[in-house]
Amino acid sequence: MDLFSFFDVDDQGDGALENQDVIAKASRPQLNPKQQGQRKGRSAGDADRVRVRCALADLGKHVAACLDGFKQCGQCWYGKMHAKWRSRFPWLDSATCDGVWGAGCKLCARAGAQSSFAAYAVNSRICLQAQNLKHHSATKQHIRAVQLSLNMQPAADPKAMPSESNLQKVLEHRLAGQSLRSGLPGVAAGSKLKRMQWCLAESKRDMHREFLAKASSVALHYDESLGNLSVFFTASNAHLKVRQGLMAVLPSGNGSADIALRVKRAVTIMCTRGLGAPPRRHVAEVQDPKVDCELRDSIIQKVELLNADAAADEQRASRLLQDGIMVNAKLKRKDVTHAARRTSQPLQ
Repeated sequence: MDLFSFFDVDDQGDGALENQDVIAKASRPQLNPKQQGQRKGRSAGDADRVRVRCALADLGKHVAACLDGFKQCGQCWYGKMHAKWRSRFPWLDSATCDGVWGAGCKLCARAGAQSSFAAYAVNSRICLQAQNLKHHSATKQHIRAVQLSLNMQPAADPKAMPSESNLQKVLEHRLAGQSLRSGLPGVAAGSKLKRMQWCLAESKRDMHREFLAKASSVALHYDESLGNLSVFFTASNAHLKVRQGLMAVLPSGNGSADIALRVKRAVTIMCTRGLGAPPRRHVAEVQDPKVDCELRDSIIQKVELLNADAAADEQRASRLLQDGIMVNAKLKRKDVTHAARRTSQPLQ
């Protein structure tokens, strides 16, 4: 079956549509000031003709009853151009719902697409232009609807989850130290590639959270360098399995008390699922990240070792954490690697 013969199936003329439930309600067109002035001098019968013009299903009757004409009325313009557009846009159709007329796409309506054409809500003169119809023909939703209508395998949905092989390619690319600025040919580019990278990182953090929830002992390691405070963890469970990872990287604190609060903040970040997720264009509602308070309190109670370098403020921060926040910490340790000193002069 060719494309044009398919479009003619079930075609019963203007206003025909099988799935009437997908037709959305559109706003009733308002009269312009000039038209409102003309209505004052008309009879009640003429006024009634104007009020019911959008409820007329037959285009010929509507054109005869409409006071606006095809220069202002979308339905009149559709009636004039429909025969010409039929050959270029065979999917174009019109229907009425609750007395409101509208043009739309019969294929997008059958496919359940979400657009004004699928809802038969295109009824203004300015929207019913050949360039807008041409633009709709090139949209991904319409192309997908055509493929479904012809029993063809539709192209991959851009909203769908990336394949495991593509995620593996992104992971290998990043582990090799390569940049994502130029994208990955055949995989993704731009914002989609950033979201894939974040999903990989979030899955790694999920593995950390699962292990930390069942851990028996936790050690925290933190160090300030180049204006940043990096907080790492080492955890072990009852089976003596060990896991290490990064909790967070935060700006350096001002003083020992600020460092102690930032270490606690790093634990909170680790227990916050969905934090830092890149925005998604296809998602209308953005879900706020939520802190797993139970996991956070559990980790704080399991901390038994605080490990920092020889800097005085970090050692004081360890004492503050041990005395006030992480009271179960049994040891606060000075990192011997950072505490080592080099001699530039030979011993005398």
